[in-house]
Amino acid sequence: MKALATAVATAAAVLAFTAASTQAQTCVASQECGDVDNSGGVTASDALKVLNRAVGQPLALTCNCELGGGVAVTAQPVQTGQTSCYDTAGAAIDCAATGQDGETQSGATHSFVDNGDGTITDQVTGLMWEKHSSDGSLHDAANTYSFADAVAVKIAALNSEPFAGHADWRLPNRNELATLINFGTLSPATYPEFKTTCDPGCTVTDCNCTGTTVYWTSTSHHNTPDYAWYVNFSQGDFAIMQKVPGNPARVRAVRTIP
Repeated sequence: MKALATAVATAAAVLAFTAASTQAQTCVASQECGDVDNSGGVTASDALKVLNRAVGQPLALTCNCELGGGVAVTAQPVQTGQTSCYDTAGAAIDCAATGQDGETQSGATHSFVDNGDGTITDQVTGLMWEKHSSDGSLHDAANTYSFADAVAVKIAALNSEPFAGHADWRLPNRNELATLINFGTLSPATYPEFKTTCDPGCTVTDCNCTGTTVYWTSTSHHNTPDYAWYVNFSQGDFAIMQKVPGNPARVRAVRTIP
């Protein structure tokens, strides 16, 4: 009985270790943590396999890859949001057999969660975003900054509060900010969670505004590094702008869920 109890305790410890070591495991969005046999759920068979591992038998343990707070991460790009297809003249057509983005809609579907504290989390990318208000505060969507002040003023102010209890806010890179573009809409080209009703005076806990204008990224242009990439949420396009003080743009802060 003592040996069995020890084996059970060992199995429980290994399962706990597996759950805690998810970053090194295979990422499968629908797989529960502890599902070491990839059956789609945690069952008695998982415990038996872990027992076998505990006594030295070979077994590859896999588990759902998660970030803090149980946020599952998929190992693929996100969808673009585009659901329509067009002919070469630009006329809308049936998507069947076109092979266009509107037909395949490949990639992971965003899963946005409003945290109720002025932030919104994308459970697919593992990124937490600052919401934008229309109240004249630090979070006001109309605020603009030079490239240098984007970090030295805006990001520094968020981290000194610290905003929503976090002091690791930063300027998003080009690829991160691009995940907020919805190529299936315009003005602004983003998802409904980022263009809620923005009546004057609404705070970051009430609304989330996106302007039809340019937003800085932290990514410099490789060929001309005195320029940085920006995203224009009017139509969801990318371009570069010189980092001089006279070129302002908006800033939406981001952090990675640890």
